[in-house]
Amino acid sequence: MKRLIKWALVVLAALTLFVIAILVIVPFFVDLEKYRPVLEKSVSEAAGRPCKIEGELKLSLFPRAAISLTRLRLDAPPGFEDPEFVSIQSFQASIRLRPLLSKEVEVERFIVRGPKIKLVKSRDGRGNWEGLGAPKPKERPAGKKEGSPDIPDSLPIRALNVESLVISGGQVSLLDLASGAGHTVTDLGVTVDRFSLSRSNPVALSAKIDGLSLNLKGSFGPFAPEPLKGPLPFELDLVALGHLKMKIKGRLSELLPAPAFDLSFDLAPFSPRKLLTALGRSKPIPVRDPKALEHLAFRSRVHGTPDRIMLDQGGLELDESKLTFSGQLKPVPRPDLTFQLNLDRIDATRYLPPQGKSKPGEDRPGPSEGKKTDYAPLRQLVLNGDVHVGQLKIMDLVIEDAAVKITGRDGLIRIDPFKAALHGGQAAGRVLLDVTGDDPESRIELKASGIDVRPFVRMAMKKDVLEGTVQTELSVHARGDDPNRIKNSLNGQGGLLLNDGAIIGLDLAGMVRNAAASVGLAKKTGAKLRTDFSEFKLPFTIENGLVRTSNTTMASPLLRVKAAGWVSLPKEQINIRIEPTLVATLAGQGDRSDRTGIMVPLLVTGPFSSPKIQTVLAKDIEEKIDQAVSGAGNLKKEVQRNVAPDRLKKGAGDFLKKLPFGK
Repeated sequence: MKRLIKWALVVLAALTLFVIAILVIVPFFVDLEKYRPVLEKSVSEAAGRPCKIEGELKLSLFPRAAISLTRLRLDAPPGFEDPEFVSIQSFQASIRLRPLLSKEVEVERFIVRGPKIKLVKSRDGRGNWEGLGAPKPKERPAGKKEGSPDIPDSLPIRALNVESLVISGGQVSLLDLASGAGHTVTDLGVTVDRFSLSRSNPVALSAKIDGLSLNLKGSFGPFAPEPLKGPLPFELDLVALGHLKMKIKGRLSELLPAPAFDLSFDLAPFSPRKLLTALGRSKPIPVRDPKALEHLAFRSRVHGTPDRIMLDQGGLELDESKLTFSGQLKPVPRPDLTFQLNLDRIDATRYLPPQGKSKPGEDRPGPSEGKKTDYAPLRQLVLNGDVHVGQLKIMDLVIEDAAVKITGRDGLIRIDPFKAALHGGQAAGRVLLDVTGDDPESRIELKASGIDVRPFVRMAMKKDVLEGTVQTELSVHARGDDPNRIKNSLNGQGGLLLNDGAIIGLDLAGMVRNAAASVGLAKKTGAKLRTDFSEFKLPFTIENGLVRTSNTTMASPLLRVKAAGWVSLPKEQINIRIEPTLVATLAGQGDRSDRTGIMVPLLVTGPFSSPKIQTVLAKDIEEKIDQAVSGAGNLKKEVQRNVAPDRLKKGAGDFLKKLPFGK
């Protein structure tokens, strides 16, 4: 028995030495060059691209199985100038053999040096990455349905441990040949030490994106007993450009076939101004407020599956403004987006371009080049959103408690209703955008009442011209997405009613009171020019961009004004006839004489940029003045006694030229 055991041990030792000898000696006698084409063919079939191993190929089996190679290249598909798609400078991997008997994989090292990936988009829109990993289809066994692959509940191994995983010197380049735009990632490095399925694993990543540094540190794991189904927790800290710091925390579950995820993002507050300085921007940000864009922060939670992505607990801080948001996206069978936005307040004036930087006409859009916008994505979109803004300030306008409902389906996008409070009044309306065809159509309906008109006029005219409380109703529609087409196709109607207001810079009462001064008989007063009115009514119609009004009226205790004419939006021309008529004395405004019937017709014509205001006919005006002053004996006698007839005619003309309308 002892001898049997002895011989058994001797045989076992001999077999062990024989196996070790084979593992050590075999690699020296095996010609790996014979297997180079086999390896290249296997990689080519798996990637669907030609593969070439141009450098050395080494194999060792003791004390561990190891393989190394240099200069591996994967080609781009035909039709691209650069034939290289992926290349690796060197690759090394070693694995312990004994644990394999227990279905445990222990990798000592997995090292990739100098990987390069070149992503190129051709001028016709093709990418050199398209078709990657698409081998020839194989016949599917009978009874096997397409789209239902076999997914194991667990890995075919008991454990996986990697002592060291290193990727160094990586490069990724992206080039769009059509636009010429490109980006480059250099110095890419990834390190994972002592990886295991059963514990949390530290990971570090570093790179430079277009020369700007990016660093990421974190951990992931442990994996569940069924790694392909169980949850995978992870936590990452991202540091970029020395100013951006973001924490990403979450978990992945059901990795196959339909992964589920639950992620939270928290971007620490930073200064966009300082960030742009770090990016090498020497010029200041072109906004009106030099103290704007000093604070930005972001947070959000994203969870769901690829078929249903939900977003909640969202928050964005921009300077003193705070935005909260939530939403849901169902990408299939068509994009279905639901969202809610709530902004507390924002002063948009701070972010407008600086005053005086643009020249007249500089920012006007150029002529259309005939390239049409593709509205197919909007036709596919299903939209349902709510927006609320506590306070929005734009220059002199202050809009409060604005609520907007946005819906869309099959190319019909509606904003209905829109409600807001502004400057003592209320406004409500609705908008319809129809993109069911290639040429979009839009409709706008608006009603407003009790609104102070001064801020609107001040913003448009850059000065105070009009006061009053406005009530308006508007219904217009247009076609096209080019500004010129919209103006040429604009049609609709509306009305404007102003109550208890005033025209600033025009004093009709003073003009009549100082008629003598206008012809050189007295001095004008230096009082602020102003014409009060009790009602100003402006009805209008719009036909193909031509705005017409035939019965515009203004009423005050002193006078009545009628106006009629048109305004061409496409040509930016105006042609309006104004007929003011005195209806009472100037009592209370510095005069007690009866001056009813005085009428000074005016024409306002010319381009928007420089309209011309002039009298209708000089002779007609002289007759009107003679008729008007015939009942005012004192003024007429004074004029006849002190002014020669030829000078009177000349003075009347000068008087009309000096009217504020003509200045």
